[in-house]
Amino acid sequence: MSSASITAAPAAPVSAASAAPASKRIEYLDIIRGVCILFVAYFHSGVSLNFAQYVSSICVHPFFFMAGYFHNTRRSVGDIFHKKIRTLMLPYYVFGLFYFLVWLAMFHSSGRDVVHTLQAVLYMPTVDFPVEPGLYFLPMMFWGTMLLTITEKYIKNEPLKFAIMCVVSWVGCVWTRYFNFRLPLSLDCAMAVYPYFYLGFRARKILAFCDGIIEKIKHRWMRFALYFVVTGINYFLVRINFLPNVPNILNGSWCIILLTHFNTSVIMLLWVYTFRFIDGVGFLSGINKALKFVGENSITFMLFGHVGLKIGRTVAAMLPIPNLFAVKCVYYVVSIVVLIPVALLFSKTKLKIIFGK
Repeated sequence: MSSASITAAPAAPVSAASAAPASKRIEYLDIIRGVCILFVAYFHSGVSLNFAQYVSSICVHPFFFMAGYFHNTRRSVGDIFHKKIRTLMLPYYVFGLFYFLVWLAMFHSSGRDVVHTLQAVLYMPTVDFPVEPGLYFLPMMFWGTMLLTITEKYIKNEPLKFAIMCVVSWVGCVWTRYFNFRLPLSLDCAMAVYPYFYLGFRARKILAFCDGIIEKIKHRWMRFALYFVVTGINYFLVRINFLPNVPNILNGSWCIILLTHFNTSVIMLLWVYTFRFIDGVGFLSGINKALKFVGENSITFMLFGHVGLKIGRTVAAMLPIPNLFAVKCVYYVVSIVVLIPVALLFSKTKLKIIFGK
């Protein structure tokens, strides 16, 4: 292991945050996406809540960072709008209405109001959404990307951009505390997490700055020590900032929202350095390949995540396994594995047109 192994391949220097991203996939980012999908399934499965506060602060947010990271301001606002309508809102409504029809056929006698459930699909997906509530992620990505696009296109002053980011995030965080209605299609959620789009867009500069600091540390053990110290401090901050219920920015389960943003941003930075390093470890190549596959098809896994969990729960209940922990493990593993054929179907056939491709 060389003295520079902890940083793997340093980010190429860029002159501006808005430089067009390379067309080649950045593989360690796909690994991060893959791990995050596994964390999403872990969190939603209820298999264990031992690390809920840590998992919830990282399992979805990296997708917002990466949306900012790959954002290209050379395209017009109209072009970006049309692209995101095709790649985010089209699959949202296709799958949302599909799940509504499935619910209508199978669970209409559950006592839930049909009109209210349809309204949840058309207007606000995080309340009473049928079958697959994780679909709310797509409108969040849409709104966050458009907020970033408009700000970067029409605001030239960097301090003003930062101020807008702070105000937008604050409004999103406090909206549900002061108003009795939700903004359409998870707009308030997107506003709350807008700092991650903002920071992701500037991540090349941030990583270049961090790489410069690490390069000045000559001893390998000192680099590792710095990594583990920062990791320990960040985990401690997550623990003390977490209130004893399911963590969520919008329900106020975090003591200090600003500290939540700081924790999550530092965790993202740590993950970049972690998976840069892991991507180059030879004996992990098989695991990395599997994670890259999940990461490359992360939207598909997100759109069918709860379906996979339902299948996994059914399969685990049918098996004669006396050990509860083993049952939970089977439930979790099956919920991921059953989605692999689905991901292949949508990535290798004409069905991928649903994702605007």
